[in-house]
Amino acid sequence: MPDSAQYELEIQKLKGGLRQYRVKEPKWVGEIPSGQYVYRVRGHDWTGNPGEWTESQHVVVPAPAPSLESPSGEEYE
Repeated sequence: MPDSAQYELEIQKLKGGLRQYRVKEPKWVGEIPSGQYVYRVRGHDWTGNPGEWTESQHVVVPAPAPSLESPSGEEYE
Protein backbone atom coordinates (compact mmCIF):
# COMPACT_ATOMS: atom_id res chain seq x y z
CA MET A 1 0.00 0.00 0.00
CA PRO A 2 2.89 2.50 0.30
CA ASP A 3 2.66 3.46 -3.42
CA SER A 4 -1.11 3.90 -3.41
CA ALA A 5 -2.71 6.99 -4.93
CA GLN A 6 -5.52 6.88 -2.39
CA TYR A 7 -6.83 4.74 0.42
CA GLU A 8 -10.26 3.36 1.23
CA LEU A 9 -11.29 2.86 4.84
CA GLU A 10 -14.34 0.93 6.02
CA ILE A 11 -15.45 1.30 9.63
CA GLN A 12 -18.38 -0.73 10.92
CA LYS A 13 -19.91 -0.42 14.35
CA LEU A 14 -20.48 -3.90 15.79
CA LYS A 15 -24.18 -3.12 16.19
CA GLY A 16 -24.63 -0.51 13.52
CA GLY A 17 -24.01 0.76 10.04
CA LEU A 18 -20.99 0.86 7.77
CA ARG A 19 -19.01 4.06 7.12
CA GLN A 20 -16.70 4.40 4.15
CA TYR A 21 -14.01 7.02 3.58
CA ARG A 22 -11.49 7.74 0.81
CA VAL A 23 -8.33 9.65 1.65
CA LYS A 24 -5.15 10.54 -0.22
CA GLU A 25 -2.85 10.11 2.77
CA PRO A 26 -2.39 6.83 4.69
CA LYS A 27 -4.18 8.30 7.71
CA TRP A 28 -7.70 9.31 8.66
CA VAL A 29 -8.70 12.00 11.13
CA GLY A 30 -12.32 12.21 12.11
CA GLU A 31 -14.86 11.64 14.83
CA ILE A 32 -17.11 8.67 15.32
CA PRO A 33 -19.48 7.97 18.23
CA SER A 34 -18.27 5.86 21.14
CA GLY A 35 -18.63 2.12 20.72
CA GLN A 36 -16.93 -0.98 19.36
CA TYR A 37 -15.88 -1.02 15.72
CA VAL A 38 -14.18 -3.19 13.12
CA TYR A 39 -12.14 -1.50 10.39
CA ARG A 40 -10.14 -2.41 7.32
CA VAL A 41 -8.13 -0.52 4.69
CA ARG A 42 -7.06 -0.99 1.09
CA GLY A 43 -5.10 1.09 -1.35
CA HIS A 44 -6.05 2.15 -4.86
CA ASP A 45 -3.45 2.62 -7.60
CA TRP A 46 -3.16 5.67 -9.88
CA THR A 47 -5.75 4.25 -12.30
CA GLY A 48 -8.27 3.59 -9.51
CA ASN A 49 -7.80 -0.17 -9.25
CA PRO A 50 -8.29 -1.38 -5.66
CA GLY A 51 -5.80 -3.58 -3.85
CA GLU A 52 -6.49 -6.28 -1.28
CA TRP A 53 -8.22 -5.40 1.99
CA THR A 54 -6.16 -5.59 5.18
CA GLU A 55 -7.30 -8.00 7.88
CA SER A 56 -10.14 -6.53 9.92
CA GLN A 57 -9.03 -4.92 13.17
CA HIS A 58 -11.10 -4.18 16.27
CA VAL A 59 -11.06 -0.79 17.97
CA VAL A 60 -12.99 0.65 20.91
CA VAL A 61 -13.84 4.36 20.95
CA PRO A 62 -14.41 5.32 24.60
CA ALA A 63 -17.27 7.52 25.74
CA PRO A 64 -16.24 11.09 26.60
CA ALA A 65 -15.32 11.74 30.22
CA PRO A 66 -18.08 13.37 32.26
CA SER A 67 -17.59 17.00 33.24
CA LEU A 68 -18.04 18.18 36.81
CA GLU A 69 -20.82 20.75 37.10
CA SER A 70 -21.07 20.96 40.88
CA PRO A 71 -19.53 21.78 43.33
CA SER A 72 -17.54 24.60 41.77
CA GLY A 73 -13.95 25.25 42.81
CA GLU A 74 -15.03 28.52 44.47
CA GLU A 75 -16.78 26.58 47.21
CA TYR A 76 -13.42 25.25 48.43
CA GLU A 77 -11.51 28.52 48.61
